[in-house]
Amino acid sequence: MSARRWRLLSAATVALPLALAWPHAAPADPETFAVGGSPVVVVQGGNADITVHTWNRQQVEVDGDGAVARYVPAGVVGSRLPAKIPIWAESGQSARGDVSLPPESFVLPSLAGQAHDAVTVHGDGATTVMIPQNTAFVVARVGRGSIAMDGYRGGTFVTILRRGQIRLDNVAGTGFVQVLHGRLTAQNSSFERLRVRSLTANLVFSNCDARQIQATSVNGNILFDNGSFQPGLARFESQRGNVALGVGSGSASFGAHSTQGRVLDGYGGRTADPSAPVVTATSQTGNVILYRGSARDNLQVLQQWPQGRGILYRAQTNAPVEGPRSAGPGAPPRYGQPAAIPPPNQAPVYRAPVYREQVERAPEPAPRPPAPHAAPPAQHAAPPAPVHRAAANAPPRRPPL
Repeated sequence: MSARRWRLLSAATVALPLALAWPHAAPADPETFAVGGSPVVVVQGGNADITVHTWNRQQVEVDGDGAVARYVPAGVVGSRLPAKIPIWAESGQSARGDVSLPPESFVLPSLAGQAHDAVTVHGDGATTVMIPQNTAFVVARVGRGSIAMDGYRGGTFVTILRRGQIRLDNVAGTGFVQVLHGRLTAQNSSFERLRVRSLTANLVFSNCDARQIQATSVNGNILFDNGSFQPGLARFESQRGNVALGVGSGSASFGAHSTQGRVLDGYGGRTADPSAPVVTATSQTGNVILYRGSARDNLQVLQQWPQGRGILYRAQTNAPVEGPRSAGPGAPPRYGQPAAIPPPNQAPVYRAPVYREQVERAPEPAPRPPAPHAAPPAQHAAPPAPVHRAAANAPPRRPPL
């Protein structure tokens, strides 16, 4: 993505006055801004690791080497907040060919409060932003790196990442999440309305509750583990990856379908309770797995999808999503490569992954065999080495053992 498109996209996303001049130099010490009762916080970076924490102060604090922050008064922000966020079309490459996402829009709910002042942050590298608990709207956009948000509850958030990892821990409210390549990890969170989409990234939810959720991926796996659903819309769809849903509490009425894969129902399908939330899980070439509880403790899931436990473990332990640039035969699949579920009575087979960074080259031609009955090429004999008289009269040496 070009720098010009990145700037235009960032400005269109939140429609805040980002065109104002940034400070020329970033301060060495953390910056603190006093804000009103329902502030808006916008954080963006090219190659950055953004961490957003909440605290009980009515201040926004920005700490990061090279981070530049600016305060925007409520009179300027109020009339420029959009009713919906435009999401651009995206495309990329994967081991299975080119992948793409269509454009769409995310409708914002009514933000809490009447007046909204804002703090905008631009930083590359590690940047930590402390925000008040009553922050109305948070936007985080990074090209390559990570976005981590914890403890933010009751507001609206938009997180967009091209390559890396997004982590949502103890988050509640309404949000939009897009991670093209890498991984999304959401744990111990509750969502009133959540839209998630990816190209090759795995989408992992652990101990989460959702009323309205729509999670889609082109090549990535989707794992909603040990979660619960409230009456509303719940749809999970992966074109080429696997979809695994585990209900830890409450009930659900599943509608599962796979065009070329299999549906492995360990939950019981549709329930007799008419008030149970309806959950749809589909995959075109992958498999759909339904179960109760957690995949780590479910023997049936582990037998049918051994790689699922590894996906959950790497997400919960915050394992790096960037694999090596090259790998030999026998290496486990990299993120973005949906692991195939082996047929019954067959051990899983790991395939050597293909990485985007690798340059595809045509195989070198095999050497031509020599023509039949061809005389070997003449070899010039080397001149004999000189022999000293003492060495010539010495007894022969025994060959080494």
